Amino acid sequence: MLGRSSRCSASIPTALDPRVSALTTPIFDKVTLHLDTKYYKQPSLVIETRPAATSQGEKGAYFDEIKVGNKLYKSTYRLNHEELMNAGKVTFFIKTAANEQVSHSV
Repeated sequence: MLGRSSRCSASIPTALDPRVSALTTPIFDKVTLHLDTKYYKQPSLVIETRPAATSQGEKGAYFDEIKVGNKLYKSTYRLNHEELMNAGKVTFFIKTAANEQVSHSV
C-alpha cells in the first residue's frame, strides 16, 4: 500500500488474493518507488496520473484506462502484483466524470 488511507494509494492488496491489487485513483501526480532488484526486475516503479484529453486539464477522480509498462488496459481495476511491480511505469488516465469518454495520446 502506498499510503495510510486508500484515498492516497494507487493499489491495495485484495482480501481474496493478496497477489492481486485493487486499483484506486491516486491523488498524487507522480510518485517513484525504489525497488530492490534482488526481488524485482525493475529498479523503480513510477506511478503517475495524466488528465484524459476530454478533461481539459481539470483534476478528476475517475479512471477507466491505465497503461502498465507498454500495455494499455481499459476497464481494469485489479492487477497481478508481479505485473504491477515489474512494469517500470504505471500511468492512470484521469477524467472528471465517471461516464466521460477517455481519449489520450501516449
